[in-house]
Amino acid sequence: MRNCVPANWDVAELGDIAEARSGYGFPESLQGRTNGEVPFFKVGDISRAVLSHRDLLTTAQHYITEEEAAQIGARVLPKNTVVFAKIGEAVKLNRRAALAQDSLVDNNVMGLIPNSAVVPTYLLHFMRTVDLGVLSQATTVPSVRKGDVQRVKIPIAPMGEQNRIVEAIESYLTRLDNAVALLERVEENLKRYRASVLKAAVEGRLVPTEAELARREGRSYEPASGLLKRILAERKTRWIEDAAEKARAKADEKARKAGQPWTAKDDAATLERERGKAANQYKEPAAPDTTDLPDLPEGWCWASVEQVAQIAVGPAFKSSEFSAEGIRLLRGGNIEPGALRWEEERTRYWPEDRIGGYDSLLVEEGDVILAMDRPVVSAGLKLALAGERDVPSLLVQRVARLRTYVLPATFLHLAMSLDRFIEHLQAGQTGTQLPHVSGTGIGTYALALPPLAEQQRILEAVDNFLSPAEMLCTSLGAAARRSARLRQSILKWAFEGKLVEQDPNDEPASVLLERVRVTEAGASK
Repeated sequence: MRNCVPANWDVAELGDIAEARSGYGFPESLQGRTNGEVPFFKVGDISRAVLSHRDLLTTAQHYITEEEAAQIGARVLPKNTVVFAKIGEAVKLNRRAALAQDSLVDNNVMGLIPNSAVVPTYLLHFMRTVDLGVLSQATTVPSVRKGDVQRVKIPIAPMGEQNRIVEAIESYLTRLDNAVALLERVEENLKRYRASVLKAAVEGRLVPTEAELARREGRSYEPASGLLKRILAERKTRWIEDAAEKARAKADEKARKAGQPWTAKDDAATLERERGKAANQYKEPAAPDTTDLPDLPEGWCWASVEQVAQIAVGPAFKSSEFSAEGIRLLRGGNIEPGALRWEEERTRYWPEDRIGGYDSLLVEEGDVILAMDRPVVSAGLKLALAGERDVPSLLVQRVARLRTYVLPATFLHLAMSLDRFIEHLQAGQTGTQLPHVSGTGIGTYALALPPLAEQQRILEAVDNFLSPAEMLCTSLGAAARRSARLRQSILKWAFEGKLVEQDPNDEPASVLLERVRVTEAGASK
């Protein structure tokens, strides 16, 4: 690394120019208060600061008194300490910030206290080039050890050049942050526009209703109540046939294992008998509670998701039985708002020769897929419509597949993309560390059902309204990715000595480091 920096620079380990120190585990009784002289910051505070394009941690969610800090033996980290997550998935997010004042941090956070060999902001920007996710040695829960951080190599520029580098970086990044903030505002506006279009669609305000058109054209039409009757009849028929077929296959297998003959006549008789049993066992799905729901346009009706779709959830496959290739397993990590993702690092496989018994859990094109673990993320609802490239794949535990009866899957996907559905899921979530929803919770959601012909017109209108917005969102995403790459390029050039010119009159970094070492050695004596 020494050969990669300018002549008057030097290379040191982080442990030579900064003290690494971890935080404290604060008792529950000391958390959640906003009064006190000493702020203590958590990983979430770092994330909020970075996402708000701020370098400094100024206001904490938690404060304690100096007396309480003394009681638990907590030492404050001084102003300008660079802090970051040291354990958990947040390590992989690589978010850094600096303390705006003397503060405490909790035990999931590590701080780097710079000495006089570096400008604090120089250290902060350098740490943004270090991938802590790669530095982590843990295989299950990512974690960063103090020793690993101390051994990281850092290019040290002369002090005068460090100040010039910091000034240049902040000039470039301020303009870049302003551009990114503008992109985010446009993206938020597009989200609001999309939400308003979808809301209008399911309230009957986007296209003329089928009832209006039928009156105008002097014809009859099938109201949604009639459509729902057809859907429920199809649901019952399909359920009975599936149950009868499973029983027939089981009886067939049992007979063959016992060495008994099995004929087409046996098939027919078994199916007929099992259809009768299944018909007696079938339970009609519950209709939604419409007490607090608004009135619908003429010809519409309320229906529960359970009434219009089959909801299936996969089993818990053992990771020890995964294979290098075979049928892709559709897991929560493959689901993002609006799309299924199959990058290599996300994808696991199940042996194709062991698919028997799981056939009914294979995903088909047009299935609506919903993540049941942490279904709502900052980017939106982890809901997607399976396409051609997503099959074949196999459902796993905590992933719901919704397959419609008669109703177009695209309309169900639209109806579940509303803020109202997100609110419904959040109200029924359980678990604090990993919020999740149940199949029952999904099934009880009430959706506004228009006549079938009106659904088709709504889908066409939504596509016409949203296609330009989706294209713009794609462009915004590409611009955001370019901004992220440019940010890293600016930092890379800075620590290669390519962002500002070198001044031969600056004191060489090697002299600076030696003087600081001697000073610190004398102070320790």
